[in-house]
Amino acid sequence: MQFIKGSHHKLLKHRLAYQHNSHVLTAVDYSENNCVSMDVKRGDVSVHTNFT
Repeated sequence: MQFIKGSHHKLLKHRLAYQHNSHVLTAVDYSENNCVSMDVKRGDVSVHTNFT
């Protein structure tokens, strides 16, 4: 999974990641240089709010 550094301080614009799945969003207008990759293993939990 990738996270965008500093995105928890401001709300980023999002779009649907897949045309027919309204539950998956992806951020737009960000730099790949600001991404941090994290290993997410089966059974791990990732909690998100409107700022994550």
